[in-house]
Amino acid sequence: MRLDAVLLLLFFVVMYDRLTQNPLHEMLGTASLLIVCTHLLVNRTWLQQHFGTWFGMEVKRPRRPKAKSRVGTISNIVLFATFAASFISGVMCSQTLFASVTPQVWRMDLSYRTIHVSLSMWFFLAAAVHVGLHARLVLDKWETSLKTRVPGWVVIFGKYGILAILIVLSVQIWVRRDFAFLLMCEMSYITVERNELFFAMPVDLAIFFCVVAVAVHALAKIIFGRN
Repeated sequence: MRLDAVLLLLFFVVMYDRLTQNPLHEMLGTASLLIVCTHLLVNRTWLQQHFGTWFGMEVKRPRRPKAKSRVGTISNIVLFATFAASFISGVMCSQTLFASVTPQVWRMDLSYRTIHVSLSMWFFLAAAVHVGLHARLVLDKWETSLKTRVPGWVVIFGKYGILAILIVLSVQIWVRRDFAFLLMCEMSYITVERNELFFAMPVDLAIFFCVVAVAVHALAKIIFGRN
């Protein structure tokens, strides 16, 4: 969980290249690849359970609802595919770290950056879904702990009240940051308003990420139950 928390924080920093500038952006992006590889190594049992037969290393799977297991598997595959596509497209338009191995025409053509930004946003959403599917490891524990300290109705009212506020904010963020155009591969940069505070973008990204993750978490509990 600590490794996952570091990886999640790093993703937010990597996406904010307006603050880090390109050289550090590329170095942190490369560091994220190393952490992702470590993440896969830590979770190698899951990989062996689902793909071990391909390499003659199958491990017996625990009994789980088939639908839930398939949703989780699809989510993980999409997450890995979007991360790989984002990283490879980042290398293709690298300005510093991998500039020596990429043609100059790639580095000068903004269409490569446009593709990279779009794939990164798709990965961003896939990561939010992934976190939402596994959020019960944290959110349910927090909720249970709060109910032992304050009345249950306060927890419920606060939970849904905060969620409602975040949903309203996320809709505004979707429009303000032109997320639709970013996802459709039509913009080379995330939209930034003139003279906005330097931390406005990462806050917006964090809010939108949380809303998607919590929505997926709630939907999963409705469909598959608390367990």
